[in-house]
Amino acid sequence: MLETESKPVTCYKAPPITEAVVEMHFGDVLSESARKRTSGKVARFYPTEVQEGLINLQLNPAARKAEFIDEDKWLKRATEDQTEILLIKSNVLTWSQLAPYATWDQFSERIRRDIDVIAVRPRRIVTRIGMRYINRIDIPASGDSVGQYEGYLQGGISMPPIIPPPSAYTWHYETRHEDVPCRSVIKSATVIPIVPNTNAIMLDIDLIADVVPARFEEMWELLQQLRHLKNTLFESIITDKAREIFSS
Repeated sequence: MLETESKPVTCYKAPPITEAVVEMHFGDVLSESARKRTSGKVARFYPTEVQEGLINLQLNPAARKAEFIDEDKWLKRATEDQTEILLIKSNVLTWSQLAPYATWDQFSERIRRDIDVIAVRPRRIVTRIGMRYINRIDIPASGDSVGQYEGYLQGGISMPPIIPPPSAYTWHYETRHEDVPCRSVIKSATVIPIVPNTNAIMLDIDLIADVVPARFEEMWELLQQLRHLKNTLFESIITDKAREIFSS
């Protein structure tokens, strides 16, 4: 079991965050023209714009033809360095902050700024909020194992002693929380290292609140609670050996 005992939050010298994401789902659906108008309102903050989407390939063997069908389209706004991103979908706004991650205050101020500029409130009703933090932990290489990842994360896979340490692994853990009305999806896996002489492990913490207060300030308070819970989960999962890496 993962313990969620509250731990003091630390500002690390080298935080392992590779991407931070906040997502808001709405009860209404924006037309393509409305999405373009929304994109234009934030153009001064995100100079680059790209249209992205999902395309489904449908095969018809009897007619001997294939057809490409647009499943969904959205607009991607980003800063020049591509570290600050806003995805504008028909019923979803997604904010992404890629490394280097500064502070929650800076990230949340950007979100609130965009909400005010886009004039989200009180016209649109938020039906779901998501918060996701993806971390990459670079640990010293240790032979064919992943550097005994259990020394860096408290959550993990329990295997009998006869089985050697893993050369690769993945685990997935889901639960609901009572103190903050949300569910969490926590994942960890080995990933390709980018730092020489290290093995890399990913710790992905995803929080989803399906019941969102109608009043904006109460919704914003829920977002702050999600952030606090995320920090509590992170600090509960990592060990002091991991903290040494983030502090160096």
